[in-house]
Amino acid sequence: DDTENRAVTGISSPGAPYVLIGHNEEICWGITLAYSDAQDLFVERFRMDPATHQLRYLHKGQALAPTLVNESIAVKDRSTHVERCFSTCHGIIIPADLMAPPVLKFPADGKQATPSGKSGEAPFTTPVFWAQVESEAAAAVAPAPPNPTDGGGASAPVDETQFVDLRLAVMDASLLAPAPVGLSRLPWARNYEEFAEALRGIQTPLLNYSYADRQNNIGYFHNGAVPIRPQANMHIPVPGWTGLHDWTPDPAAPIGYRQVPFDEMPHALNP
Repeated sequence: DDTENRAVTGISSPGAPYVLIGHNEEICWGITLAYSDAQDLFVERFRMDPATHQLRYLHKGQALAPTLVNESIAVKDRSTHVERCFSTCHGIIIPADLMAPPVLKFPADGKQATPSGKSGEAPFTTPVFWAQVESEAAAAVAPAPPNPTDGGGASAPVDETQFVDLRLAVMDASLLAPAPVGLSRLPWARNYEEFAEALRGIQTPLLNYSYADRQNNIGYFHNGAVPIRPQANMHIPVPGWTGLHDWTPDPAAPIGYRQVPFDEMPHALNP
C-alpha cells in the first residue's frame, strides 16, 4: 500500500535517496561487501588490419574491430576532458585508449610479451598464464587467423600487440536498472519473505545482507549477479582469443549471459 506510513531510520548515500542500512518498526538489516568473483581479466591479441591500418583483436578465429566510446568528463574551471575508451566483446581495455603507451608485442615464439617483442626482457604475463594457454591450444574453438603479411605460415614472426581488458558485472547497465525498485521496497518489508523479495531486484553491487526482526528471526542473504563461466579462473588473466573463458551466453537474458539464479545464492533463515 503506497499510502501506508512507515518509520525508517538508517544510513543513506549522497545521490541515492534510499536507506541502505537501517530498520523500520518490524525488521532491521545491515550489509557488508561480498567478495564474489564477478570479474575477469582477459589478455587480448591485436593485429593491424593491412587494409584499414587499424587494430583488430582476435576472437574465436575472427579479427574484430574494438568499440570506441568518447567519455566526456566535466572539469571545474577547465575545458571538458574527453577520454577515448576502447572495448572488446569482453570488456573495457586497460588502458582504455589503444593509442596510449606502452604497447606490448609478442616475439616470434609467441611465449612472452614484452614492450619490444625481444627476448631477454621482463615478460608481461607469467609462465603460469602461458602454461594454461598451451594446455588449451588443442581444445581451442578455432585457431587465430593467419597474419596476412606472413603468407599464412604458422612459423613466421607475427607482429602483434597485447592488451588486457576487464569484464565486470557491475558495469552492465541492465543490472543497474532494477536496483532503484528493490532499494525502494526494502524499507517497506515487514518480514523475511518481503525482505528477500526486495533483494531480488538489487543485482549489483554484490553484498552480504544480514537480517533480524521483532519475532526473533535472523537471516542472511548473499545477493548480486554472479556470472556462470565454462571455466573458472580467479587467479590470473585468461586468454581472450580462444573463447574458452567467455561468460556462458544466454541470448534471452537482458545481460546476455547466464548468472547464478537468485534462489540459488547462499541464504538462510534462522540458521
